[in-house]
Amino acid sequence: LLAKRVPIVNVSGHRSPAGVPHVDLDNGGVCDLAVDHFQQRGFRHLAYCGHSQFQWSRWRREQFVQRAEAHGMACSVMECGDTARDRQRLRAWLQALPKPVGILACNDMRGRIVLEACAEAGLAVPQAVAVLGVDNDEILCTLCRPQLSSVVPDSGAIGYVAAQTLHELLHKQTRETMQ
Repeated sequence: LLAKRVPIVNVSGHRSPAGVPHVDLDNGGVCDLAVDHFQQRGFRHLAYCGHSQFQWSRWRREQFVQRAEAHGMACSVMECGDTARDRQRLRAWLQALPKPVGILACNDMRGRIVLEACAEAGLAVPQAVAVLGVDNDEILCTLCRPQLSSVVPDSGAIGYVAAQTLHELLHKQTRETMQ
């Protein structure tokens, strides 16, 4: 796309090349909501479960740990993939965490995996382990047992800002062409 020299706005969860605007979910805001959610429910121990393959998961992890520490809470971190060995590591990590613990999963799919690992490990949800996802995939969250709570992203605002940014880039390009 860069070689085509057309206006580009990155809405993916990957870092943009130099000069390409990036519009994405406010991961800091998501993490603020998550820490507040757990804090209001009396959790003193927090944890983050991410997916090592995705850059956006690493960004979210950094923000969550930073915000937890700013509230005086330590935050344990587990980054894993989707293999059977990863599931085994996840169960062991969950069992070793201080209880009760509030866990932010990097997204709803990871939240489902954490809930399943809790069931396999015999951990009571939400009494011992409370899990919060991100993306609010209503079908996935409803099918989880127990149902998964999730931070709702403002997808409409992301789309609006991305379209507005692209509009500005197109007008700038038109003005430069007319000169």
